[in-house]
Amino acid sequence: MNFNTFVTKSLEEKDVSFLLNFPRRFLKKQELDWVDWILEYNMEYGAPPTIKRFKKEFSLFVEIDSDDPIADVFDQTIKSKKNMFTREFLTIHADDIKNGDDPSSIIEELSRALNTGTNKIVRMSTVSRNRYYERGKTYTFGVKELDNATGGIMQGDLAYIVGRPASGKTTLTEWLTKTWWEQECRILYASNENPALHIVQKIDSMVGGWNPIKQRTGDWTDRDRNKVKMLSYVSSKSKGDVIIPSRKVQYVSELASYIATEKPDIVVIDGVYLMRDPEIRGGGWEQAASVSRQLKEVALEFNIPLVGVIQANKGAEGKNVKRENVAHTDAYLQDADIMLGITPDEGGISLVEALKNRWGPLSGLVMEIDFDDMRVIARRALYAEDKVDW
Repeated sequence: MNFNTFVTKSLEEKDVSFLLNFPRRFLKKQELDWVDWILEYNMEYGAPPTIKRFKKEFSLFVEIDSDDPIADVFDQTIKSKKNMFTREFLTIHADDIKNGDDPSSIIEELSRALNTGTNKIVRMSTVSRNRYYERGKTYTFGVKELDNATGGIMQGDLAYIVGRPASGKTTLTEWLTKTWWEQECRILYASNENPALHIVQKIDSMVGGWNPIKQRTGDWTDRDRNKVKMLSYVSSKSKGDVIIPSRKVQYVSELASYIATEKPDIVVIDGVYLMRDPEIRGGGWEQAASVSRQLKEVALEFNIPLVGVIQANKGAEGKNVKRENVAHTDAYLQDADIMLGITPDEGGISLVEALKNRWGPLSGLVMEIDFDDMRVIARRALYAEDKVDW
């Protein structure tokens, strides 16, 4: 759609909010001049200019009407501008790629550009209250105690699993992935910690019921081999799938590209703390805050639940994980809808506590991992008011 149509509709509707949120890097110089003048006029006089007043300032502007709602015109214009930007961007960098330059940085720059500028406005005066009764899709954790407390994980949610090294973070995450696969979900599993094949082997052991140590010892029985053969058949016929990038996903823009391509139901990131924002120098809480905020934005933009694994600091060593033990606490806690802390005990027993639960009371459970057949068993529920020192 022509940008003239979008400007015309904005002025006719006397609504500059969509112009304010249009990504500037997609606009030509003349279009930027139009937008800047309209916004400056609106600030000075408290209302947008009329079409007549605007054309007096920009005599060459061609007015193009549309009967579509302004939000639809905005969406169509964004789509058209992104397509044009992509063609021009690839043309500019074509010679660089032909000359053997590393295309990854070029792809990342393009991905960051295309994942910006889709903010919209919701007005209390016009919003449809019927949407209150629309329930987004929810995926259960497969643990009654967690599901009762949180209602499961919902589209747009950001959940973090936090613990010290060797606390069982990855094992719990893989077990949840197995549970969602059994619910016929497509899960995008981005691992910044382990090779893709190792993730498949671990999830397979949970589905098939064998100790994953056999993959290292080679101590396979005929019964085990039959399980593997049956699992190969079952997974090929399943409506669910686990999609694992073969390399680390370092930037949120890369993750967004995978989501746009694979269209998963749920996203899992093992090692969020290893992701970074290329626009921010150094590390620390600034990096963590930027990455976490971008992950929440991706969850909302794609209307998809994201589950990330993060670290607890050394203060949690030998103790129950608390809020203050979460590395870069404020950055992660602010964006999380659900945060689960894991504290290991002996013999595969762990305490799982909800450090944050936007949808209900803080609670937890005692979890046991049975490594013989790779089952996760909830042994006992805990509640904030009488069992756990929160």
